[in-house]
Amino acid sequence: MPAAIDEQTAKARTMSEGELFNEVATLLKRLGWRYFHIPATAYRHGVRAGLPDITALRGARLIFAELKRERETLSDEQEDWGQALTCVAEENQGVEYHIWRPSDLLAGRIDEVLAG
Repeated sequence: MPAAIDEQTAKARTMSEGELFNEVATLLKRLGWRYFHIPATAYRHGVRAGLPDITALRGARLIFAELKRERETLSDEQEDWGQALTCVAEENQGVEYHIWRPSDLLAGRIDEVLAG
């Protein structure tokens, strides 16, 4: 494996969800998206568990994105929300649901989705 891939994999494995959010927020701002981020503390104030971390809107596109550390799995509640939002996205052009991890950021996949 080339050294650049090893370094990228190592960086993805050590990136926190907060660091991932900061990078995604920078992309959202740069590309003109309106967005809302649900902080972890919101769940103590009545936000239902499993709701995706980011809701973003630009033009006719509405994105729901769950942010996860590289090796972290979804909770049951996050799985339920993801399945429901996937159904909505299949029936509604412009609605999207994504699970984003550090490797998606580092490979440019998040930038591609947001720029599209």
